[in-house]
Amino acid sequence: MKQVVLSFFTRLLTRIKQPLLPHINVHRAVQRLIKICGEIKSGPSENEEIQFLCTLCAKIKSDPYLVNFFLEVPKNSDGPKYAQLSPLSQMGPKSSKRSLEYSIVNSLLAMCSSEDGRVAVKACEGLMLCSSLPEKSAVTCLIENTDFCANLTNRLIKLYQRLPSTVNPDDLDAVYAKWGLDGISETENQQTFPGKRNVVSFLSWLDYCDQLITIANPTVARAFARFIYSNFLVAFIEPAIMQTSESGVVAATAYLRRCLKTVVSSILLSEFVRFILGDEKKPEKSQESSCKMKMRLIERCNHLSEEISLISLKLFDTLLQKNCSFIVYNLVLRNLEGGKHIQSGVSCHYSLQSKCPASLADTVFSDSITIETMSESDDSKSKDLTQTPPSSVEMERLAEAIDVQTLSSDDSSHVSPLHSVSKDGDQNSPQPDDQTVSLQSNSDTEKNHIDSATDNVSVAETSKPQQQQQQQQPQQQAVSEINDSDNLFLSQDNKAPEMTIKYYRSEVHKVINSFLCLLPEDIKSALPEADSGYDMYLRDAHKQFKSYENMCQDWKWPNQMDCSTESDHGFYEGAFLQMLFSKVSQMLHQSYAVNLQVTSVISRLCLFPQPVLHDFFLDPALPVTKDIKLLYSVLQKVVSDIKSRKKSKANFSQMLQTTRKLLINEHKTIDSMDTETFNEMSAVIVLEEFCKELSAIAFVKQYAVITRLSL
Repeated sequence: MKQVVLSFFTRLLTRIKQPLLPHINVHRAVQRLIKICGEIKSGPSENEEIQFLCTLCAKIKSDPYLVNFFLEVPKNSDGPKYAQLSPLSQMGPKSSKRSLEYSIVNSLLAMCSSEDGRVAVKACEGLMLCSSLPEKSAVTCLIENTDFCANLTNRLIKLYQRLPSTVNPDDLDAVYAKWGLDGISETENQQTFPGKRNVVSFLSWLDYCDQLITIANPTVARAFARFIYSNFLVAFIEPAIMQTSESGVVAATAYLRRCLKTVVSSILLSEFVRFILGDEKKPEKSQESSCKMKMRLIERCNHLSEEISLISLKLFDTLLQKNCSFIVYNLVLRNLEGGKHIQSGVSCHYSLQSKCPASLADTVFSDSITIETMSESDDSKSKDLTQTPPSSVEMERLAEAIDVQTLSSDDSSHVSPLHSVSKDGDQNSPQPDDQTVSLQSNSDTEKNHIDSATDNVSVAETSKPQQQQQQQQPQQQAVSEINDSDNLFLSQDNKAPEMTIKYYRSEVHKVINSFLCLLPEDIKSALPEADSGYDMYLRDAHKQFKSYENMCQDWKWPNQMDCSTESDHGFYEGAFLQMLFSKVSQMLHQSYAVNLQVTSVISRLCLFPQPVLHDFFLDPALPVTKDIKLLYSVLQKVVSDIKSRKKSKANFSQMLQTTRKLLINEHKTIDSMDTETFNEMSAVIVLEEFCKELSAIAFVKQYAVITRLSL
């Protein structure tokens, strides 16, 4: 009989066009039916119950005011006998303060744990509809008078507690989990890794919570996200991260990283970020931080256990891929925006009229110069890039390498060509070349007019290698700008401060030369006739920079570098940058996997379209104060260490070639090379490829600015 009645009301609500629910005799009967739904778990009328509830939720969603007829005062509370028969908005002041009952939500919560997957999914869909209602009365009742937040969070906690205590982070990354598609057979569970079914169930439910927060009423979304923060992240994830067991730390950090990759909604992501990084906005001080989680994770990047170090670096790498400006600001930018690292009396000069460096604003782009089309096939070798500076046509060919690639993939994850050395064959891996790109200026036009703002610098012009030393001069002309927005050191409405010295950002060809020529030719791993793979780096950098520009277009970057900020301490780059530069300086003593991950994190920071970050990482001639480390200076010290080691090894070049072949064919083993030597040789190769990647990023950023200016 119950099934018949539920089916009748379902059809009635679906087909009737007249507003029947406001009638007292209708919504009283409907209210009684709501209360009997979900009373018996896995009962015979479960399908009819969920169909009835979902139909009612759809009706309320189309007319949100109707929800007030289903918010009633419980029978055991004091008040008028039929207070529940009137809409909540018509109740008196006293009755509106009483605890109300939201029967629809209570029934849906009960049916979310049904053994029938289809019933559970439909119940979750009904909760999504209820949580997205704009009515303030329903929002308040949902948060304060139901177990909505607690029920969903407790289920997330139970699923987390079922996860395997040890897990391979690579296996975890390969798991695909979407809410509603979490079915997995027992055979598949055993063939991959034990506990995969539990992992899929947990990630699927987290995906549901994330989707619900995305579409829910903002008040409900914030309340639910805060409940997850306090009752799940702080109560369960934090103790797991802080434990002393190495295997437990690896598993807990891997699960946290996988959660970050799943979360998309900005509200829930902000709670995860607050949990990991804290909410500090002031510049860091050495050995001082209120966020123990952040400091512990940074310290573990230098852990003796390579597994812990690697998974901690991967966590920060994942953080830098998320659409949240506070991540970059908290880790790096808040320590740089004050300009304490810049020499006193030096200011960066910009053209306020064009919002780009003055020399670039005055540059005349000839209409007769066009980028020639590349005629070579994809599998043909590109023209060798030698130390002899190429002509303007070669510069155009590098730019064309970006345009000629049709980017059809929507995947915005950063997979640097540097990371493909050990995974792909010769055609897919960037073959290091002992020949480098040198962009030479025409000898008739460049004659030390560095401090003249009227000199026009053509992008096709290049500089001689012997003039590379001039990049240390503080009065260079600038030809690179990062984005075409208000993200400049000086806003358009402000006047440039009067300084004794005006610093012009290094010209792009000098930046490219600085990184490509950093490693001497005699300690490079590639053969002279091999393809340098530079075109691949250009295409990859173009794709990733475009993705980062789209992600950051709504971010509110600091619009100026305030060098006049008073503080009681000097410049401190922050614990995160200090850790990264320390890892770079120790490249020769670290494993290949760790070096790859460190360079991946740094390249992500370089890709952000922010002028302060760009100058700090990609301008070797930035006039910094004494004892301040730039990325370029740290790399120089590593190269000096490599040179000294080369003198003690007669077969250094041969070992480099052997190591490169081993990295390309990772299944091969060479017994004659010990682990220490392999790590040292692989570090040289990683450094060689990393310099190519940095130069490609610098070129692509400049190319993007020129493209916008020429439109």
